[in-house]
Amino acid sequence: LNDALPISLGDEFAAFAYQIEQSRNNLQEGMPRLCALPLGGTAVGTGANAPDGFDQAMIAGLNQDSAVSFSVASNTMACMGAQGALVDISGRLRELAVALTKIANDLRWMAAGPRCNLHEIDLPALQPGSSIMPGKVNAVICEAVMMAAQRVCGNDLCISTAGQHGNFQLNTMLPLIASSLLESIEILVVASRSFHQQCVQGIQAAVAQCEKYARGTMMSITALAPYASYDELTRIVKQAEDEGRDVIDVAKRVLDLDDALIEQCLDPKRIARGGA
Repeated sequence: LNDALPISLGDEFAAFAYQIEQSRNNLQEGMPRLCALPLGGTAVGTGANAPDGFDQAMIAGLNQDSAVSFSVASNTMACMGAQGALVDISGRLRELAVALTKIANDLRWMAAGPRCNLHEIDLPALQPGSSIMPGKVNAVICEAVMMAAQRVCGNDLCISTAGQHGNFQLNTMLPLIASSLLESIEILVVASRSFHQQCVQGIQAAVAQCEKYARGTMMSITALAPYASYDELTRIVKQAEDEGRDVIDVAKRVLDLDDALIEQCLDPKRIARGGA
């Protein structure tokens, strides 16, 4: 939580979007395994008393009436006893929950203030104030998303534990697994939609504050590393802190470098592009 090199809000939000995209792709990759059904395995997975072709006929009927593409499990005994596909998809839901927690918490920090904290962004105001402080804007949607995500993580622990109790060819805890998994899916759907509609799409950048931070961080001095030693740059930062001066002014005074080069190197927009 200490000052560091300036970055752009665009890059921050692009990183958030990438997390969600990766979680979505991860869930999609888990669908084929989830949709492989042990229908026709009957009691212990051997298919005893099931008519010939029952499994294929059932899958064909399901696919005709559903947008989901089901398939016949290659090993019905393993699928019935282990429930590994459900444990796997729960873990993928947990990854999404963890990503949402990180994003919601970052946004909460970024909006903190507005006068006495970071205040890099403004979140939509959904409440008229706190219980005793008029005008106070709390990050209620971010906090709701974080609580929902914690429930999903708790459900995943429940599901993974229940998955361990698949004794031989039967897991008697399948109802608990199913209930927890369905709850996690519903929670994430509702939380994600609310997050988008009531928070993310209404975010505004606190432009003046962001520019102040970008130009005020002394860690921009890092961009001069190709032209000065680590110890020299450390002394510049310390001197700027002690004198309450801009690090650029001190660098110009201390370093035997062209002023234009110093200004170019320490330009926040250039640093945010990786020095390009």
